[in-house]
Parts: sequence; structure tokens; C-alpha cells
Amino acid sequence: WVAQVFGLSVRAVYAARKWLMGLGVLTQLPVHQFVMNRHGALFQVSVAALPGKPPRRRRFAGLLKRSTRSCTSKNQIKKNNNPASRPRPGLRKEALPLPTITNIQSEDLRRLSRLEPLYRQAVRAKWLPESEQNARNFIAAAIRATSVLGDPVRVFVGIVKRQLWHHVSQAQENRALDAFARHERKTGQRFGAAPSANGLQSEAVHKLVSELAAEVSIRDSKAEVRGGATEPSRRHSSESSG
Repeated sequence: WVAQVFGLSVRAVYAARKWLMGLGVLTQLPVHQFVMNRHGALFQVSVAALPGKPPRRRRFAGLLKRSTRSCTSKNQIKKNNNPASRPRPGLRKEALPLPTITNIQSEDLRRLSRLEPLYRQAVRAKWLPESEQNARNFIAAAIRATSVLGDPVRVFVGIVKRQLWHHVSQAQENRALDAFARHERKTGQRFGAAPSANGLQSEAVHKLVSELAAEVSIRDSKAEVRGGATEPSRRHSSESSG
């Protein structure tokens, strides 16, 4: 019944009973076999046999010794003005090295400014093809790696190299989308796009527009010349017919 009441295993109850009998806390009394079969064995509990600790003595604080040093405002001012007594300032953080995929730091995964050059290097190293979706997945992998237990750098590299995007949760993907859009609004360009690429595209578009404008102006000037040449001939033919 002890095992049923306290939710223990029968083996643990038997082991505890054997241990208490060895200490002398429980002593089995002789009873008739019929009584034992119906009600169980009869034990006598001896509380005096329980192992105890000696009672603690209360310690009272003695009389306070009279201080020979006076705690005045002058002493406080002198103590504060002492440079040696001032607390030492905290250690300055060392400047982080430039982000590189050969030596990724955990801090690189927490900043978009350091994560973006890692994405460009990963594309050049053929870890993943360049696309807008892969750029978002790259950010999502960094968010996933910094939110799980273990080494975030190893988790991040494993997700990116093996394309394990399914390990990213929906909440982490939403955070990546927000970061992607925020970066585009702040910088005016897509995450991972090389700055020189936008300049080349704008220059090519400007060159194409200028060429089209020049061609249109040449066509207009030729049309004007043709129109001016045919008008005198029409006048001459009308005069000769008159």
C-alpha cells in the first residue's frame, strides 16, 4: 500500500524498508501467519534510532568595537579624490576583423552590415547561387543559427552549404523578410547586390536613352530637310501651270 499511496515502485519500497531495518528504525514483530497473510507484517518504529545532527548553538554577536577612524565628510571627499581608490573602467572591446567566410564570427551573424559581405563571398565561393530568394534565406539562416543552442557559426555554415532552408521556422523567416526590406529602404539597394552593379546598370540605361534621343533628333532633322526641299518644287509647278 505504500507504493500505491506515494506512487513508488514496489522494489523501491522494499529497498527502503531493508535500509531502515538495517539502521534499527524498523523492527519486525512476530505475528501469526494468518494475520500476516491478511494484513501484512507488523513493524515497530524507533525514532531514537534515526540518525540526527547535534543541535546548533545560537551564536550571538559580541559587542561592537569602537572604531578609531572617524567617518567624516572630509574623509569621504579625500577618498573620492584619490585616483587609486576609483574603480577601474571596463575593458574596451577590440575591433572586429573584416568579415570573411574563412573566419566567420558570431557577431557577423547579428549585423546586416557584416552579413552582407559574407553573402557576396559565399556567392563567389559557390556556396549558393545569387538570387533575391537566396539572399533572404541567407539572412534567415543567420537568425536561425543565433537563436539555437550550440555553436552559431557551425549551424549557420551547415544550413547555407547544405541548403537546409526547411530548418528555418516561419517566425524566423518573417524576421528575415523584415530585415531584408528594412535594409533596402535604408540603403536604397537590395541586400547582397554589389554597389558597382547598380552604377553600371544606371550608366547603361543612361547611354541607351541618350542614343535613342540622338536617333530621334536626327530623324526629325531629316524630315524637316525633306519637307523644306519639296515645298519650293510645288510652288514652281503651280506657277508654271498658271
